[in-house]
Amino acid sequence: MEKKFLPQQFIYEFDCSDSCIKTIEKYSLKINWEKCKPRMGVNKFKGGRAHYGKDYSLKNEPFLAEFHKWLEECLFEVKEDIKYYKDNISNLLVSQSWLNCSYKGNVHHYHTHPLSILSGILYLTEPAYTIFSFDSIYKNNFLFPREHFKEDYCHSAKKGKLIIFPSKLAHHVGPHLEDQPRITLSFNTWFKGS
Repeated sequence: MEKKFLPQQFIYEFDCSDSCIKTIEKYSLKINWEKCKPRMGVNKFKGGRAHYGKDYSLKNEPFLAEFHKWLEECLFEVKEDIKYYKDNISNLLVSQSWLNCSYKGNVHHYHTHPLSILSGILYLTEPAYTIFSFDSIYKNNFLFPREHFKEDYCHSAKKGKLIIFPSKLAHHVGPHLEDQPRITLSFNTWFKGS
């Protein structure tokens, strides 16, 4: 018997510069997280908090312009690597970005990013990981209509790593176990132009 691997999708990883990380950290220190919008929890666990910045996106913060310029350069690189996107999409821009904060015991619920093409996470603290879930290739609704055939992939990274992935790829983070808060920056994208 011979087995062949059929790839489903990729997660792209980039290194963020120290200067951009320091700029975002400086910005995040000014945030009063208790006044920020709470995220959804799961079971007995509370969700963390999200800070969207000026006009519901950090992209509108002049202080973070250099970072968002770099983000869009990374997006272009990813778009050029995906044949379907390279052939059919002129460009992708960051449509929204925000900061997330999870305290000890907080979770980031299972979710996707609707109204987005590619999404991303920049890890600003460690441990830095995200659990991605996708339908198993063995899922069969006719044989097992009530069964959830999901496969999980835990992507581990380091502080300063940026990952970009398909927005429809479901993901979550389990309970944060550290005393120091978990901070990430997330973003969505959309087509450039009309």
